[in-house]
Amino acid sequence: MTLTWTDLITLDLAKVNEAATEWKTAAEELAKLRGTVRDGLVGKAEAARWEGVNASVTREFVRSAAKEVDDLQREAKSIHAVLADAHEELTRIQKQAKALADEARQGDPTHDPEPDPGLLVSDGGGGKVRVESSICDAKGPDQRTQDMIRWYADTLTGLVSHAGEVDAAVTRALRASHGADPYNAGHAEYTSLRWRPTGDPASTGRRASNGTTGSPERRCRLSSSVPTGVT
Repeated sequence: MTLTWTDLITLDLAKVNEAATEWKTAAEELAKLRGTVRDGLVGKAEAARWEGVNASVTREFVRSAAKEVDDLQREAKSIHAVLADAHEELTRIQKQAKALADEARQGDPTHDPEPDPGLLVSDGGGGKVRVESSICDAKGPDQRTQDMIRWYADTLTGLVSHAGEVDAAVTRALRASHGADPYNAGHAEYTSLRWRPTGDPASTGRRASNGTTGSPERRCRLSSSVPTGVT
């Protein structure tokens, strides 16, 4: 489903932040458990003077259990990283979109020789943003106002597009981190989400700029480590 202007400005990002915080706590608690299992259970199993078939089976079971705890911890850490980055980027986009929309609505009453009229911002459908003059005039808006309408519409539409790309990237990352098996953790491990302006290979791995100049289009990239093995 295409993200819309209304979706962007009404999105409750506090819930995303809450989820990121909960996953951070889960990762921290699992890290403690991982240490306990590694230093306690695994250590004792390896040091035990067991012999025979049962000894081999028991040691392998302990190692397997320890690996699952390790996989769960890395999965939780990966999900937290993805959600935290998404919250940061979407907050920035939403804040900028609201500020630009307010700026457009206010116009510039001090502009000389003619004040700039306020502009109305609304959903244009299909992920686009509609911007129009708040003043009805039989002659239509002058060239300056038309240029401003076009600039605001393009820039705000670009922000909606970027937010949609972030949303899609998060969905892909979460699916890859979790995998398709609810009983087996340890899949792709993400350290962050990265964004770069379209056609700007030199900026790979760097946060996108504000997008109020040049093309506001943004492309989302996932930054992940090598997918972990699954047992």
